[in-house]
Amino acid sequence: MSRYYKEKSEFIDEVFSAQPIVERGPVTLIECASKCKRCCTCFGFNTLTKKCRVYESCDEENVNGMERGWKYFVPNKLAMPKNCRELYEQGLTTSGVYNICPWDTCDPNFRCVGVFCDMHTDGGGWTVLQRRIDGSLNFNRSWIEYKNGFGIPQHNLWIGNDNIHQLTRKDNVSLYVSIKTTNGEMKHQVYEIFSISNESNKYKLTLGDPTTGTLGDSMVSTEYTGKNNRNLPGMLFTTYDQDNDRKSNGNCGAIYGGGWWFNWCYIGYLNGPWASSQWSSPWYPSVTSGTYIQETLMMVKPN
Repeated sequence: MSRYYKEKSEFIDEVFSAQPIVERGPVTLIECASKCKRCCTCFGFNTLTKKCRVYESCDEENVNGMERGWKYFVPNKLAMPKNCRELYEQGLTTSGVYNICPWDTCDPNFRCVGVFCDMHTDGGGWTVLQRRIDGSLNFNRSWIEYKNGFGIPQHNLWIGNDNIHQLTRKDNVSLYVSIKTTNGEMKHQVYEIFSISNESNKYKLTLGDPTTGTLGDSMVSTEYTGKNNRNLPGMLFTTYDQDNDRKSNGNCGAIYGGGWWFNWCYIGYLNGPWASSQWSSPWYPSVTSGTYIQETLMMVKPN
């Protein structure tokens, strides 16, 4: 049986009065499980007759008889953690690559994804969204590449905007940003409110106070206002092939070589051309040039 399901031993050989939403047979146990599609809350399989019944729920009050051979299964939620914090709470406290399943089980796009979980920083349980440790991976990518993600979890990575949306759409989520400079100094900033919308809404950014840390705030900053506003909350995602920024005379993504929630255009931006002076003010005023950056990191965790 798939690790995604576990047996409900208390219902062996029992029959439910509820009408099944799917009934098939004869089938194998694996075929029966596939009918559940991880969206149902319970399915039954008769080991003698090979019948399969999928239910909206298996409740004790609906048991109305006995028939030999019936076994019942429910989704194993422990096998489908939605984020790294859930893994941490299960006792997996070693940083590394894990599979998480941030989609609702009923979502037709349901899938699991390999991510890097930071189990040590600031209480652990952080899911890494972005990491850069050298210039071997080009971050000047198309809309579809930023949508799906690119790179590998333990190295250079953009986890993908669809994944970020799923990780942040329901929970109250914090964003952790850190930059390591070429002189070995490590600074970080934590935003207590962070989420992005879905693709149809251009992955619109929600970001808010309170914010704390040693790096300083360069995303919610109100220093630049009016025509040259570079405040990022409320901004849509922009890439070189999809211009959603507020700059009227150019595409910030094409100009600065990477995808981001640009305004006009930014004073905080972590996806610029690596180790280049063209990557100006990656995190103003703390880091004024991309030539000073050795590593960048973005992570999220439910509050």
